[in-house]
Amino acid sequence: TSPSYLLLASLDAARCQMATQGYELMQRTLDRANQARTQLQQIPSLRIFNPVVLGDSTSGFESDRTRLTVDVTGLGLTGFEADNILHTQLGVTAELPTQRHLTFIISLGNTQVDIEQLVQGFQHLAKARDRGNNGAPIQNPVPSIFSEVKQSHTSEAINPKSLTPRAAFLAPKKTVAIAHAAYCISAELICPYPPGIPLIMPGEVILPEAIRMLQDILSSGGVITGCSDISVQTLQVVD
Repeated sequence: TSPSYLLLASLDAARCQMATQGYELMQRTLDRANQARTQLQQIPSLRIFNPVVLGDSTSGFESDRTRLTVDVTGLGLTGFEADNILHTQLGVTAELPTQRHLTFIISLGNTQVDIEQLVQGFQHLAKARDRGNNGAPIQNPVPSIFSEVKQSHTSEAINPKSLTPRAAFLAPKKTVAIAHAAYCISAELICPYPPGIPLIMPGEVILPEAIRMLQDILSSGGVITGCSDISVQTLQVVD
């Protein structure tokens, strides 16, 4: 129950640093983020998300300019594949990979060398694409996901609710192969990462669209959490 004085001392040191050097450190970080964004925009195979103006200077809303999101489908790779190459072979680690994108966070601790290594990593991927025979841009690496998610927000077609989560949790259960789980009632929470938002909740009817989405995410390198079967070959459903 006692406070951690190691943590308190670290917080106080960080507060002191920001109070005495914060503006300079933050400006240098923003400059490095802008440098990385500008240099990556010069690589033809990449599409870089630019900060969006969300209001005037008094609105209190602004895009986080230290977050750098890169669309890598022009490299002929999914975000997961690009992340694996950058991390294991080139020493560049993304904050978040998705099917199409990589997001990086430029922090106060990043150096000029880090920015150069980031840019060089993507230059390496672009050159490898130009040399290879499998470098056609991926028009849509997971074609079913985006249209089905859009449909789910407009027609509630994805996973209609049949039971409350509590009722599904307490109900008798059985294990079925994922290929045979369509129209069963889920007994577990199934959550793809990224983005870390549940796709199927306990008590919801599992529709074929949801199963295809899970299979697309797995095949492109994503991770599914919450399933009793970590391979996601089977699902727990209400008996």
